[in-house]
Amino acid sequence: MTGPSVLVLLRTPLSDADVNALYAWLAKGFGAEDDGWWLLRDADAVGLPCPSEPTGAVLVEPGPWSGRDEPEVPATYAAAVGFVPVAEIGLAMEGGRDGEHRLLAHLALALVGCYGGLIEVDGMVKFAPPAAAQPETEAQRRQRWLAANRTGVAGMPGRCYEAPYVSMRGEPVIVNVVDAEFLAAWLRHPSFRM
Repeated sequence: MTGPSVLVLLRTPLSDADVNALYAWLAKGFGAEDDGWWLLRDADAVGLPCPSEPTGAVLVEPGPWSGRDEPEVPATYAAAVGFVPVAEIGLAMEGGRDGEHRLLAHLALALVGCYGGLIEVDGMVKFAPPAAAQPETEAQRRQRWLAANRTGVAGMPGRCYEAPYVSMRGEPVIVNVVDAEFLAAWLRHPSFRM
């Protein structure tokens, strides 16, 4: 099973010292697995709440911003969030249970607290819309979901930006980029999922 993922988007590059400090911090509460995967051992040691259920491993990948090479993405992000990210810390959960969604969000919040930046969620923050009153096309369904998301986002504290672009398959995509205040509030929302 593949779980949720996020990017912590940074305005400045990560130095070797920054990356070493990140790994040293992770090692206080996580056990290093293979190829960048870390398994939570002691949530208190890294200031994270203890998950209510066991969680799988989390992939932690610091590096240059992955969107920099896509033609229209840097300009889209500059317009949406006010800067072009220079670096990122990619986070991905091995599984998709509730505890893994929550661990991912808390880990992203902790990293934003250390390094600054914003959090790109995998797609959009999802507020479920009311059921359709009649059969609808895919475009109508998409618009209904988008309207529900925008209404839900408008009622939350913090900032949630939309970064729209066209995928390599030619499909319109909207990615939400949120600040720490928004993500902390989203964690408390009944619809929370990363």
